[in-house]
Amino acid sequence: MKIPVSLPLQGLLAVLLLAGCRTYGGYGSEEAARTQLRTAVERFADELERARADARLLREVAAAAPALAAYVDAYEQTVTRHAALLEEHRARLEALGEDASYRTLSRALGAVVSEQSLIRDRYRNLLVAMAYPDTMPHVVRLLSGYQAVPPYYARIEATLIVPSAEDLLARYRGRAAG
Repeated sequence: MKIPVSLPLQGLLAVLLLAGCRTYGGYGSEEAARTQLRTAVERFADELERARADARLLREVAAAAPALAAYVDAYEQTVTRHAALLEEHRARLEALGEDASYRTLSRALGAVVSEQSLIRDRYRNLLVAMAYPDTMPHVVRLLSGYQAVPPYYARIEATLIVPSAEDLLARYRGRAAG
């Protein structure tokens, strides 16, 4: 049995179908995505050099405050993961040929940015934990990957001041000398 469909209803269905279609990029957007990906990888390489320098300073912090040695070890492990991830990102960038589509480039960029964000969060969490060792004994939470964080806890974390490695070294050297 054939069900008759009126012309206006067919038009409405066609509009809904077309409105639901996704379009990816436009003219020249592939090159823009490739440039963003390249920039993200270069910035991540610069951050690795800074993290390595911070790890050397934090080793001195661990000498002055042995209770923080586990945090410093975790920081050094994060630096090692950062270096490995940087090589993966460079390989991913090389593997994307000049004929890669915008969709492929966009997905690669999203993955790279997400992975880099996890590394940055881990550095931040470890530095905060070293600054407040008595109030933040959540080593398991810091060393785990993905987790659900209640909104109120995220607001509390946002108010914490993230110290630099130099700040921590000055704090714990002064405490060891005094």
